[in-house]
Amino acid sequence: MYTNNWGYSSLLNDVASILDQIGRSSVSRSGVPFLGNSTPALNIWENDDALVLTGEIPGVDAESIDISVMGDTLTLTGKRQFSSPQDKETPTTMEFNRSIQLPYRVDADRTEARTRDGVLTIVLKRPDSEKPRKISVKDS
Repeated sequence: MYTNNWGYSSLLNDVASILDQIGRSSVSRSGVPFLGNSTPALNIWENDDALVLTGEIPGVDAESIDISVMGDTLTLTGKRQFSSPQDKETPTTMEFNRSIQLPYRVDADRTEARTRDGVLTIVLKRPDSEKPRKISVKDS
């Protein structure tokens, strides 16, 4: 029977390190969400009316989040205070800043954002001028 010298814990640490480096991990080796990259993971999808962005931000107060839109770029900044598993008495503050280039300009005045159960949802309304238009085909 083959046994390796890595050990299961070492292998998990190596995988977590690689995921942190490519920005895909939402949980760091310390067990605190998004510390490895210090930026929350985000999902973005679109429909005919809007872009919808969601991100996991456990422990982040809504008051500490700043969302801005300039042209076709959305910038998300915030901070999170937590106690580390090793030192529960001294709170640590982690700040994050992330800019995302959107596929088109959005109507910043109609943008909506909310948090619920540690999930941030941003709805970026598509201006009427950017909405797809249906072209009818006539039979001649």
